[in-house]
Order: sequence, then C-alpha cells, then structure tokens
Amino acid sequence: MKAFQCISLLASFAFPLLAADSLDKSEGPRSGLTNVIDAATGFYRTAFGTSEEKFITIHGEPTGRLRLSAKDSALIYGKDHAFLFLNNQLIGVRITEGVFDWKISTALTNTTQFDAIEWKLDNGIRKGMALSEVQKDVGENIANNKYTFAYRVGRTTVEIDFIQQDFELDQKSTVHGLLVKRE
Repeated sequence: MKAFQCISLLASFAFPLLAADSLDKSEGPRSGLTNVIDAATGFYRTAFGTSEEKFITIHGEPTGRLRLSAKDSALIYGKDHAFLFLNNQLIGVRITEGVFDWKISTALTNTTQFDAIEWKLDNGIRKGMALSEVQKDVGENIANNKYTFAYRVGRTTVEIDFIQQDFELDQKSTVHGLLVKRE
C-alpha cells in the first residue's frame, strides 16, 4: 500500500504556474475542449510548440509528470493520455488504455477532461475503427509492422496501434492506441 501512496504522491506532484495572457488566465481546464487531433498542427486545439507551463494553464494540473531524459518529459492526464515535451515544447501525445501498467492505472483515482474524450484524427480515424476502414482513409501512405500502422503528415509521424483477434492482425482488428509525434 505504501508503494501506491508513494506513486500517487509522485504522480500528483505539480506546482502552480501564473498565466501570461488572457487565454491563460482562466482557472483550471479550458472549456469547449475539442476531440480532434490534427497531426499537422496539434491536439485538442493546443499547438505543437506550446510550453509545459502554458499547457498546464490551458488544460489544468496533470495527474502526474515524468522526466524521460534530460530534455524529454511527459505530462500525464488521467489513465490514457501522455503529452510529450522536448526542451519544454509540446511535440506529441500518446493515447492508450492505461499509459502505465494496469495495476498502477487502477490505483489512479482522479479523472481529467481527457478521460471522457472520444478522440479522432482530423482524417476521421478514431478509436475502435476497423483496420479495413483505416486503410481506406490513409491509402498508400501507410507503413506497418505486426501491430502498428504509421503514416506521416509533414514533420509528424502518426502511429496507430491495433488490437487483434487471435493475435493476428486482420481486417477486423480495431484501433486501440495512438502516438502522434513531431520531429
């Protein structure tokens, strides 16, 4: 139990930041959050290049923070969203059921505005969509490995994870997770 309390304490560690402009002066998360992820510009109306501080001001305090390396970090929102930063600039998002392993994810008790989002890419791809539909939408630009399909939009790579029946990727496999990351 102490391990979970320690993880909760670490995951909820955050410090308040002051707003710099009128958009940022709102208290807590921005209302009117969109569910659209635009691989060319950003996520949920938040542009690539947004600083961690401004991101927190816009979307509220994260569930947790991860230092991935000296230059890389992630802000965790709820169980499913990890927003990725390089040198304090937004470069990507990872969305999957349980960014952490399932035992840690089930220990998280708070929810965020991102928990209820049914995300979709600006080209129409969404969670639960069949592989056959994704292939129609993306066309020839798609590359794949056993469980992931990827395509590029300018400087951004979009990786789509699929959940399979019987451990085989087939046309009935459905979208399960997403990584959108700008170079």
